[in-house]
Amino acid sequence: MIHLFFCFLLFFQSSVLLSDEIPKKNLEKPEKNEKEKILRDLKILGDLQLSHQTGAYALLTLGELYEALIPHKKKGSQANDILIRSSHMLLDTFLYFHFALIQHEILGHGARLREYNATNINYRFGLFRGSAQGFFKRTHQKEAALSAGGIEASDVMAHIIHMEYLESSTVKPHRAFAHLFSFGNQGFYTHMFQDVNYPGHDIAAYIKSINAYAGSSLSIETMRLLGIFDYLNPYLYYSLYSIGNYIVTGADQFKYPMISITKDLFYLPATRLVMGPYGPEIHLLNYFRYREFSGQVNFGFQVDGAGNGLTLNVHLNPVVFFPQLSIGAHFALWHQPEMTLGNNHSGVGYAGMLLNLKPSFRLLERFFIEGQFGYKTAGFVQGEVLSSSPLIRLGLRYQF
Repeated sequence: MIHLFFCFLLFFQSSVLLSDEIPKKNLEKPEKNEKEKILRDLKILGDLQLSHQTGAYALLTLGELYEALIPHKKKGSQANDILIRSSHMLLDTFLYFHFALIQHEILGHGARLREYNATNINYRFGLFRGSAQGFFKRTHQKEAALSAGGIEASDVMAHIIHMEYLESSTVKPHRAFAHLFSFGNQGFYTHMFQDVNYPGHDIAAYIKSINAYAGSSLSIETMRLLGIFDYLNPYLYYSLYSIGNYIVTGADQFKYPMISITKDLFYLPATRLVMGPYGPEIHLLNYFRYREFSGQVNFGFQVDGAGNGLTLNVHLNPVVFFPQLSIGAHFALWHQPEMTLGNNHSGVGYAGMLLNLKPSFRLLERFFIEGQFGYKTAGFVQGEVLSSSPLIRLGLRYQF
């Protein structure tokens, strides 16, 4: 209830902000070092699984290149200026929709199929839809994770964008489009895709697999009710505002407000529905900035399906330790139903953990070597394989 109260408080204060009457006491914009302004950030990571994360970084980098190569009109408030910017936004809509579609199918469902060592994996794409298929030894829990895999990959992309928003204290219109189509993927299935008998309805397929695995009575109505938690995220509305603000004024970024806890500590609350391979979870997301530190603390609890899962995730944006080295991190603990990937719930719960360090080494002024090095035990963490596994990703980053 406290978390929901903070959400209500934030939305109330944000509505005041958008009417240009910003209360200075409780709602402040974090200070940002303006010494060096980075306009574009290109980042490519690779791993053996071609995972959710590597795909998201690649697609977001393509978006950055597109924005750099295609000039966008930044200034002017006349009707023709607004019309030109609106036409650019239509092009952005088409582009980022298809980026999200690729992330959903190839890096989402496809990542789970590759994890299962599926054979004859194939993808089909139409103008506004896609599918991923493959042959593997099917079980109810594998089917549940596969059905949720597309939305999971979209969530991973949205999370990466959230962490960028948090680090920079700003929302850029083109990133806002990428965010809307990735973050909004789950809401499309829960509240807009009404034909639950359609073969490609991921949430309907997920419900069927969870009920078969756990012997539960999860329904589409329950998922739609739980899906309301997706709309209690301020970054959704900040993204919408950033796009509208760009169309009307030409502003290429929006410095968004956070709740001021102390002079140096700023906070945003949010909630999210997450589809685990044993049942749906509600996650309480807590974004924070404290001086040069920023990150997210995430508490998750299972609300249906097999067992009673609890999860803690801590994500930290990179912190500079030396002039050439900065390190970010992801730490997770959980107690989840046993990850048998079988047909029936064993009734056993177990604890697990993940530790993933994310160093960034500066080679040249704007050129970096990026990496992720860690380990996870068997269990469900968004964006990672389900089995116990070392976590190794390597890549490059360039800023201009």
